[in-house]
Amino acid sequence: MVNNQKESWNFKFNKILHNVSQEEVFEYCAREIIQKSIEGYNGTIFAYGQTGSGKTFTMSGSQNNYNYRGVIPRAITRVFQEIGSKPEYEFVVRVSYLEIYNEIVTYD
Repeated sequence: MVNNQKESWNFKFNKILHNVSQEEVFEYCAREIIQKSIEGYNGTIFAYGQTGSGKTFTMSGSQNNYNYRGVIPRAITRVFQEIGSKPEYEFVVRVSYLEIYNEIVTYD
């Protein structure tokens, strides 16, 4: 410790997703959360990081190319596919997202 501040840090990572497709990101990071939400659990997917690191692209994707759709559109598609395969159940779906950019909050 120098000046009551730590000089070095150690971090553990479960996985580094480097140069992978949007589909691979969804499968690794969100698929299980979506499946558990269909089973009645609450789920949260959280993207955090440095400005310009690709969080918005990862979450929203590109509107110009279907293969580049992000976690949010893939999750919504998966939720309604799962609901459609279970006609004997009744579901209530609530979705919200929040983005903080330059200390300004946007949400839907």
